Amino acid sequence: SETANKLAEGIEHALDQARAIARGLVPVEIDAQGLMSALDQLVSNTENRCGITCRLICSEVAPIGDTATATQVFRIVQEAINNAAKHAEASQVDVHFQCEAGRATLSIRDDGPGFDVDNIPPGHLGVGIMRERAAAVGAELEIESESGSGTKVSVVWTNDE
Repeated sequence: SETANKLAEGIEHALDQARAIARGLVPVEIDAQGLMSALDQLVSNTENRCGITCRLICSEVAPIGDTATATQVFRIVQEAINNAAKHAEASQVDVHFQCEAGRATLSIRDDGPGFDVDNIPPGHLGVGIMRERAAAVGAELEIESESGSGTKVSVVWTNDE
């Protein structure tokens, strides 16, 4: 009976994880006005799912004029957070928004060990996908990382609003 209960608990836990993963994979469009609330939910879910500290630091709403840009920016942030949790084994991830001089920037910084940006192993497609997503909406993707100092991924776009 005890073994069956532990097995049932394990199965329920696995189902919860599968549901969380599936929610992250569904290509839902993010409304331009809903980006910040979607990011807030992503940060909260990351803390619960991965057990790491994840914060959204923002004093104003990200100026995004269309759903396509909001969706791509969200997916870039999602990929960067997932990479920090999975590959970098970070204990903290901060998502920071700032807007100045007609440019908006969303940066994702982790406290992991960092990596060589110019030497990404074959089969690791995340950085390439993030670059393609940024290019698709006319944004820039910047990655800064050094061994021992974590990684910072930034998506930068022109603020027309």
